[in-house]
Amino acid sequence: MRKGILGVLLVFLILAVVDRGWSQCMMMGGHEKMGHRGGMKGERGGEGFFLGMKEALNLTDDQVAKLKAIRKETGKKQIENEAKLKNLHLELEDLLLEEKVDRNKVDSTIDQIGKLHSEMKKIAIHARLDAKALLTPEQFKKLKELKGEGRKMYPGMGMYYEDDEDD
Repeated sequence: MRKGILGVLLVFLILAVVDRGWSQCMMMGGHEKMGHRGGMKGERGGEGFFLGMKEALNLTDDQVAKLKAIRKETGKKQIENEAKLKNLHLELEDLLLEEKVDRNKVDSTIDQIGKLHSEMKKIAIHARLDAKALLTPEQFKKLKELKGEGRKMYPGMGMYYEDDEDD
């Protein structure tokens, strides 16, 4: 009985560490760069989706409106998925507290959590690509220049945009 309790506690500890590690990994370049309301963090001004660099990029009113719409829609999706994720974690905890743990159910729940993390990452990346598509070539060039300045000023904390001229 004592070994069973220790085993469950060990599993909880491992899951907590793995989940924390995943979250920190995502914060460095994934969906946690998304603010609670879907705006991309890490850009100057903290508003996200280039809105914090409105003046520097010389964004038009139309671009600003479209960027805000992308931010709002992405935020809604991410909030829904974050709630689903929390529920899955609660389900997993319940499964692990059962006297006889069903490994298949545990594995299935872990798979659902992984799938949801993947979906959230895709939503964030697609939103970023949609936002990027609104920029003119000159604005994108300026963004890359600002990105370089940010990395020089704050090594490892620069904006997270790839140099991909082909898309």
